[in-house]
Amino acid sequence: MLDFKKIIAEEISKVVDINVEELETYIEIPKDTSMGDYAFPCFRLAKELKMAPPAIANNIKEKINVDEKYISKVEIVGGYLNFFVNNSLLAEEVLKEFDNKKENFGTSNIGAGKNIVIDYSSPNIAKPFHIGHLRSTVIGGALYNVYKFLGYNVTGVNHLGDYGTQFGKLIEGYKRWGEEYDIESNPIDELTKIYVRINELKRPNVANIEQIVVVATIREPQVPLMQLDRYLAQAKFFNIDAIICINKSDLITENEKREITNIYKPLGYDIVFTSAKNNDIASLLPYLKNKTSIFSGMSGVGKTSLINSIIGENLKTKDISSKNSRGRHTTRHTEIFEFDNSYIVDTPGFSLLKFDYIEPKEAEKLFDDIYCFSYRCKYSNCLHENESECNVLKNQDKIFKSRLDSYYAILKEAKTYKEKIKRQGKKVESRVKKVSDRDVPKISSQKRSYSRKKLKQSLGSDI
Repeated sequence: MLDFKKIIAEEISKVVDINVEELETYIEIPKDTSMGDYAFPCFRLAKELKMAPPAIANNIKEKINVDEKYISKVEIVGGYLNFFVNNSLLAEEVLKEFDNKKENFGTSNIGAGKNIVIDYSSPNIAKPFHIGHLRSTVIGGALYNVYKFLGYNVTGVNHLGDYGTQFGKLIEGYKRWGEEYDIESNPIDELTKIYVRINELKRPNVANIEQIVVVATIREPQVPLMQLDRYLAQAKFFNIDAIICINKSDLITENEKREITNIYKPLGYDIVFTSAKNNDIASLLPYLKNKTSIFSGMSGVGKTSLINSIIGENLKTKDISSKNSRGRHTTRHTEIFEFDNSYIVDTPGFSLLKFDYIEPKEAEKLFDDIYCFSYRCKYSNCLHENESECNVLKNQDKIFKSRLDSYYAILKEAKTYKEKIKRQGKKVESRVKKVSDRDVPKISSQKRSYSRKKLKQSLGSDI
């Protein structure tokens, strides 16, 4: 096929006395086809010829003698010479080359000796394949063929997922619950259900939990009901079953036991009363059998003492602080203990468990006794504070005050989180700055020179 760029360069070379090879590197293909098929920027010659680019363009146009067989028209636009190829000849040349090369039409050797790697979708094999993966694979396959056609040595890569944490979780989930799922008839969807079930619990970070044992005490230390509600709300958020274990039951009265039972038993929570000091743990043991349970609660409530009684070891514990009647941290990291085909996870205690990661409307779903009334609220975005026609407020006499207080405390944290997200937004720093009403590119900090003031400060600190 004819090399139109070379033909143009040869004619210009006769006028400006510059070799053809160099001139070919100057010739461009305009983005706007109305500006021609090829363009020669005369700016490149301005310094050498000591002439203005438009004058150079006009001089070249007057002196060159391009055969109209190849170039139908030459125009001057500013400092550019725009060349229009003879379309009839071009069409004839294209058809001739297509007839000769057939399926190899369009091949090139511009990639000869060069390597290129095309990465495809790289799906996670622990999850179903979806349209996003298909899109990346189709694009990757097309790029592979294009570069191969241009002479490159192309390698297509499709990493089949991550064999790390999530795949390990799936294996563990399959070992524990595989028999509960119909994997043979519907493997992808059923394995996905197992993958979802392998939950991860925040604060502290523990995976594969089946239930949470929320350990609390009425005395030594006194655990506020609001704190107990926070642990229960966390379990609800992560869809993990929760059991309430009131430890040090030897220090509380029957009336206090009834008060706790009246609040939480109607909500579907199992409640057990234990005394690790007296080795009174029989009521708790059936709930732990053949399960992985995490013991959560404030410091000093006796989580480690309970585990000592269950597994028969003597783990380190501390007494309650006499100054403020609060617990002292003994467990400083997460530990896992095995007994009778069951697992117990002991975690550090937290004085305050915050909900700084949820949206305000999610807060009501953490409290079944509030959520059950929210369906009849007039407004779908009702937060049950002071809205008109709020069904929760109409029925607040049926909800324990301690539970409402806990809800409003978590709601406040969720609102703060939402405002924080709003303020942060998606800020993208501009690459330009305004100087005298002009956009001037910013210099990156790596390239920016030190100011004299900064250099003096640096010198002073060195001295």
